[in-house]
Amino acid sequence: MSSTVPILQDITARIQKALPELEVRLFPDRPSEYRFIHPVGAVLVQYQGSRFDNHRSLDVIVQQRAIQVHLTIFSRSLHHDWGALNMLDRIRLTILGFAPVDCSPIHMLSEAFLDETAGAWQYEMRLQTETQEVEQKTVQDLPHLTKVYVREESKPLHPDLKPK
Repeated sequence: MSSTVPILQDITARIQKALPELEVRLFPDRPSEYRFIHPVGAVLVQYQGSRFDNHRSLDVIVQQRAIQVHLTIFSRSLHHDWGALNMLDRIRLTILGFAPVDCSPIHMLSEAFLDETAGAWQYEMRLQTETQEVEQKTVQDLPHLTKVYVREESKPLHPDLKPK
């Protein structure tokens, strides 16, 4: 089973550990209320959605899940040491090939400029990882095997067994 929040938390922790100078957190519940106030830069980690392959099993459903994650990167400059372009490079190197919990290694999809307002630069980085989504089956309460009687063909039946 692949739970979304632990995957996002794993990605967030990876970036925060590699780049402790930045504010790294999950995308806020109320994006309109988020204010970029960090003196260096910030990275917001957001679940964008998933795509699922067709299932082929008749017994249990197992599907490949492609998880798309967006990183919104904020920076106070464009070209300096902690400018947006340098931050994009550092984040890309940190996250590329990293395998979040229960997932395959991350690969990049795209990067794009979003906005610049009063010297605050915003870029978006899109990445993807894959995992397996497995149906949760309920266990049937069937009778349990309690005894096994072994006999050779020429031997008589065990006394507990009755012939038809």
